[in-house]
Amino acid sequence: MKVSVLDSKKRLKECAKLYVRASNGEPWNDQWTEKTAFKRLLDFFNSPGYLGLYAEEESGMLGALIGNTEQFYSGSYFYLKEMFVLPEHQRKVIGAGLLNELKRILDEQGIRSIQLFTSKKLFPFSFYKKHGF
Repeated sequence: MKVSVLDSKKRLKECAKLYVRASNGEPWNDQWTEKTAFKRLLDFFNSPGYLGLYAEEESGMLGALIGNTEQFYSGSYFYLKEMFVLPEHQRKVIGAGLLNELKRILDEQGIRSIQLFTSKKLFPFSFYKKHGF
């Protein structure tokens, strides 16, 4: 698996397809279309301090995370807006690989804090807790 910076609208369109597949199934059961998902991701892409990463193998894109650096009085932090992995590739270290690369990049920038929101009742909570959140 290779993790790369998500820095093009072409790749962002690929991410939108992945976002739909990851978000419209269990446990979220959302109703995203590729168009609305792309618009959401593009809003993040165009925000100040944007950083996105994606994971891929030869078979294609498997997952991604997107957020931005924001200023606080005590320094900057990274606000993780979205993280998603194809359902058939979840619980197979894709998410861990994305988070590890994010932490490495942020560490190089002197950013030591990541914030996110998730529900205690859903799988992502235990994943994030396992990774120090």
